[in-house]
Formats: sequence, structure tokens, C-alpha cells
Amino acid sequence: MQWHFVNLVKNFTKEEIMIQLSGLTKRHKNLSDRISKLEKERRWNRTFNHKSELVDLKKEKLRIKEKIKGIKDV
Repeated sequence: MQWHFVNLVKNFTKEEIMIQLSGLTKRHKNLSDRISKLEKERRWNRTFNHKSELVDLKKEKLRIKEKIKGIKDV
């Protein structure tokens, strides 16, 4: 999957990469806040839908983290 990031980064200017990185970082922060909120709610809401939403957000956060790492490594 690393090669995908390399090809992606080569097609952008440094400014475009920084803008993309900034957007990903903001999204990662927003997801962290949302996950934290849902984990606190989890004490009272133990439904499957709530757990499913929490897991989906954590997976998205991990994907974004990997994208950020891939961009920074190049």
C-alpha cells in the first residue's frame, strides 16, 4: 500500500501536499474527539449500533493515520 502514497504524492506540488496533510490532520483530530465522546457514552449505551459506530470511526481514524504517515514518509 505504501507505493500508492508515493504515486499520489509525486503528482502533487508541495503546497497541495501540505493542504491535504492539514485536512487529514484536522479530520483525525475531529475523529479523536468524537471517539472520546462515544467511549464515554458507552458506559450507558451498550447497544450494538453504538458499538458499531464506534468501531467504524476507529477504523476510519486508523486509515487516516496511515495516510498521514504515508505522506510524511515520502
